Amino acid sequence: MIHIISDDDYFALGAESLLTQAGYQVNILGAQLLLNFDQLGYSPQDDAILLSSDNRILTRNTLLHAMAADMRVIQTVDGNISSDKWADGILPKKTARHELPRIIRYILQRKVKDWLLDLTLREMEIMDQLLKGKSNHIISKEMRISEKTVSNHKMKVLKKLGLTGLNSRAILIYGSYHNFLQQRKYH
Repeated sequence: MIHIISDDDYFALGAESLLTQAGYQVNILGAQLLLNFDQLGYSPQDDAILLSSDNRILTRNTLLHAMAADMRVIQTVDGNISSDKWADGILPKKTARHELPRIIRYILQRKVKDWLLDLTLREMEIMDQLLKGKSNHIISKEMRISEKTVSNHKMKVLKKLGLTGLNSRAILIYGSYHNFLQQRKYH
């Protein structure tokens, strides 16, 4: 089953139609719905979430719930994304509609790449804190390092993940990779 979480009703309905025609079972979850997969009465390990939202809190909460439920997340983002990122579940919102089911099928059948294995323990610790919404200042105080060191670690992570800008979207993409790595540990 593919669960669509989007704050864009047109995207959700269009994706539902395309994926249903391609033979997938699809469930649209409202953006305001608190995700509690334990109460839905099925085993989510073979399920995936198609996430399309500009709402940082919704995206963060979805990634955290997906991580806890061992679910894959396929995330759409604005702008151009290198096609090598598509295989890892990061798709541009402007993906051609005839390509979406094929790309999703490929993503769901693909083994998860260990993107985070290239990161140092300190880099992962800092990114995990950023994923929790903490600022550079708070992280530097908690880890007893300078804010400049926190910033340097973030920039190294971005470079290793092939990202160019440090913004909330980059943190969420890191969260997606983190989610993928967690799933791989259990399979």
